[in-house]
Parts: sequence; C-alpha cells; structure tokens
Amino acid sequence: MELRDSEKLILFMLCEIYERVSIKDSVDPALVKEAIHSGNTWALKSQYPGIFDASESKQSVITEVNNYLGMWSYLERGFGALAPAEKKRVETEVKPFEVRFQGFDGNSESQYTNAANFMIDYLDRSAEFNDRDLNSHMPLVEAYQRMYALFEPMRGSLAGRNLDGAEIIKIIKAMAHP
Repeated sequence: MELRDSEKLILFMLCEIYERVSIKDSVDPALVKEAIHSGNTWALKSQYPGIFDASESKQSVITEVNNYLGMWSYLERGFGALAPAEKKRVETEVKPFEVRFQGFDGNSESQYTNAANFMIDYLDRSAEFNDRDLNSHMPLVEAYQRMYALFEPMRGSLAGRNLDGAEIIKIIKAMAHP
C-alpha cells in the first residue's frame, strides 16, 4: 500500500482521535500507527483484508517470509521433540549449521527482516521467535529458498506430527550452496 505523506498524517491524526475517545471497533489504531511509522503499511492489508484490494508490490516478500517462518517453526519444534541421541545425530550431521532461525541480513535483505519483525511483533505470528535478533549479518534468502523447496512437499504430511531427524537433516543441509 502506497500512502502519500499527507495521507499518513491524516491517518495518524485519526488514530490519535480514535484512541483519545476510546473507540472500540474492529480496527486497532495502535497497529495502524505502528504500520505507518515503521513503513509496514502492507500489514494493514494483511490484517484487514476486507478493506483493501489484494494487489501488493511487496506481496512476494511477505509470502516468502511467512513461508520461511512456518518452515522454521516446524524445524525448531521437530528438533526440540527429538530424543537426545537423535538430537546429537542431527547436530553432528548439519554442522556447521544449526537448527535455529537466524533471520535475514539486515543490509541486503532488509525488506525480509522488516516484514519478519512486523509479523512476529505486531501480528503475533511465529511468537516463538519473539525477542530474537533477526539480523543474521549474512544473506540467507537463497538458502531459505533451497530449504523451502524441500520442506514444502513435506508440509502436507505434517498434520499432527513433527519433522523427524532425517527430514530435519535433509532440509538444514540445503542451506549449503550447491
């Protein structure tokens, strides 16, 4: 969503009024203000889809981030559920990598970092990543793309179960450049 500066100011002022008179409605003025302030106005379409049309210039980044957060949730949850001996095997086989979402490069992948932080902090998605520094200090989008290409076909079979050690190893090893 592209907003002109004048539109941002008007929306911000309306949110201030909304909060001052304690209007309780379906639109959260604090979320609207934070989306404007942080440059994440795309989140307003995501949070209030009935208000806006579906086109979004950053939609591909948002979709990717959502997919990667979901993948890492499965990876970390699956790893956490493994027996100690299986955890040790996974850790040994995936070195030098680890089974922990590291985020995105704050310099070259800032759109991804920004979207992930907003999803986690303001939209309550992937709450297990709260309080993490999501600046990996190295580009990881290409690695996550390779990993997701392996994870996505598995996703349908994960209803009611965690990833097993072999699946985790296979996905994490895809981080390595081919």
